[in-house]
Amino acid sequence: MATIRDVARVAGVSVTTVSHVFSGRRKVAPATIQAVTEVAERLGYRPNGVARTLATGKSTTVGLHFEIGEDALLLNPFFSELLVGFAAASADYGFTFKLLPHDLDVNVDSASLMGALVVDPSPQNPWVPFLARRGSRIVTISRFLGETEVSSVDNDLGDGMHEVLDHLSEQGYHNLALISVRQRASYAVDIEAAFREGCDQRGLKGEVVFASDLSDRAARRVAIELLERRDPPTAIIGVIDHMALGVLHAAQEMGVAVPEALGVVGFNDTVLSRHAVPPLTTVRIEPEELAREALRLMHGFWLDPNCPDEEIRLPAQLVKRASTQRA
Repeated sequence: MATIRDVARVAGVSVTTVSHVFSGRRKVAPATIQAVTEVAERLGYRPNGVARTLATGKSTTVGLHFEIGEDALLLNPFFSELLVGFAAASADYGFTFKLLPHDLDVNVDSASLMGALVVDPSPQNPWVPFLARRGSRIVTISRFLGETEVSSVDNDLGDGMHEVLDHLSEQGYHNLALISVRQRASYAVDIEAAFREGCDQRGLKGEVVFASDLSDRAARRVAIELLERRDPPTAIIGVIDHMALGVLHAAQEMGVAVPEALGVVGFNDTVLSRHAVPPLTTVRIEPEELAREALRLMHGFWLDPNCPDEEIRLPAQLVKRASTQRA
């Protein structure tokens, strides 16, 4: 395993300079920072979080909070991919994690945290304002729609939805339904807004309906109700892949041919969508990239606690598969 001395030797600088690059205790020329970080990456050097804390007096522990329940966390592959991204990026930056409980615990030692990552917060999430009041820097995965201003990393889901609508229109689907949920996390809000706007712009018939939760079972029940109508939708979109899979199950039970009679689209491009029958058209959002950008922001706050908050938007890409490909 590479050491700090190996990095200094290859980069042609002193051990002290390498230490300053990763600790942020002294200003270092941008060219030197780039040279040192490139060498460190090439050699596989990872600064030790405990050592950095001892050297700088600044914590390298980041709180991690998932608002969803344990079942959803385990069953939705999006979250496992996000965790993989957090683990990889934390090794790069020398961070360690402390998992915050589902419900707010005022006894948590927030002073030991340099910041917190909050995943898919609802506007009522209690951890965001609580930690912000105690001075922790916060980065959310998807925007926080509450009153507290924090940094966020998200995909441009609006652009992704417009790509979906263009594709469905080209394939001859003109009577559309979007199955969402009422929990009002920002990703659902953004997808719904783009759906309504996009249908109006393209002259498509579009309706937003709501399931009780994000599960495939809840989406299946809603899809059956939609497909039993006298004028059923010709395409149904789920705000996550799990819901789109529920739509596929409903179509199979009712003998509705996909994609001939019904197009089905999801969001996330999880492993489930790739192995669905038929394979699911979906919008890819790269959870590992979301995680890496969130930790990059957190590292900036570690270097300079006074850095302004940022909103990062990553591209979302439509992946066309058999569930909508009529031609």
